[in-house]
Amino acid sequence: MRNSGDTEQMSRVAFLNQYSPIGPIRTIVAAYRGEIPPNSAVKGVVRQAGFILALLGLSGCAPENTNHPQAAEAPQVAISAPIYNNETTDVSNTEPLIAKGFALRSTEDTDMLNNTKPGIDLAIFEHSKSPPENDYNPTPKESNAVTAIRAITNPMERIMAAIGFLDVKHSGRYDYDKYQTYACNIYAVDLTELLLGDDAIGSSYSAIKGESGRPDGLSWNFLATLTSAEYDNYTNNHPAISSNNLAYWMDTYGTKKYGWTHIDNQKQLENALKAGAIGIGVSSQDYLNKQETGYIGHALTVFDTGSGFGVSQSTNNFGLLKFGYNSTYEKVNPGNPEHKYDFYVHQLPPPIK
Repeated sequence: MRNSGDTEQMSRVAFLNQYSPIGPIRTIVAAYRGEIPPNSAVKGVVRQAGFILALLGLSGCAPENTNHPQAAEAPQVAISAPIYNNETTDVSNTEPLIAKGFALRSTEDTDMLNNTKPGIDLAIFEHSKSPPENDYNPTPKESNAVTAIRAITNPMERIMAAIGFLDVKHSGRYDYDKYQTYACNIYAVDLTELLLGDDAIGSSYSAIKGESGRPDGLSWNFLATLTSAEYDNYTNNHPAISSNNLAYWMDTYGTKKYGWTHIDNQKQLENALKAGAIGIGVSSQDYLNKQETGYIGHALTVFDTGSGFGVSQSTNNFGLLKFGYNSTYEKVNPGNPEHKYDFYVHQLPPPIK
């Protein structure tokens, strides 16, 4: 496993394949070459394969097989907004709010969410460097839907609308089958960036002296202007925020410069979310350090629903799962004994005028 503090050096292929499920293959090859003992190889393959194939795994980034609409199709009807419930049966207060956010999407928004590759920032802010590749190449601008969402006064309603807009269950950007990329960290960043702006978090961060940790993003238009050497230099100085180093970024930069707060216990999480914050849960460094080389971490978003905790995540894609405020579920409980996740919250900004 990569030490979360290491500078990540990535080519374009490596960046987009960062979460490709080839860990078992690498382990077998390493054993064949004599680089690791056979018994370690067996353990590694079993662990990695079990992780990849976890049945609808709520405990990690397990891909989900679903059919997704293509960019050419019209936006889905609002009724298809993804709603799930667990431990809490009443979702009536959130379903119409999620549907409202989904209904705000334009055809251009749907195209963007279906065709922007994971790791390339969404073109939703006028000042972001975020058009994706080839013939799909919009000018970065503030999406009318995003403007409307960020103008919603009630924090919980704003979050629900953002979830509906991104529609993680169906948008091609988060489709493992389409891009062969685990997108849990991508979705967590997309949702929080949409709500907070790209000064609070980004798909990568600057490691350049004097601006260390500054949230940053990548675009195909920007990268297309660079030579191979310039690209390598840029990505070396702007590491990706992955599920395996997000906790590192939060502890090193996010909590010190960019408004994030580390959460220690469930009551603290409840109070912060009820006060209008959005939260991220991410694989803790303690937990990652106990795993085999090649283990893939996980990231999710957590928020208040008015009647319990809400969780939204990609990879095993769901827009909303709800849990009681005293739930023992690890994704809403910072006090979980295994310490699988660290939790961080950021207060939502005032609604835009």
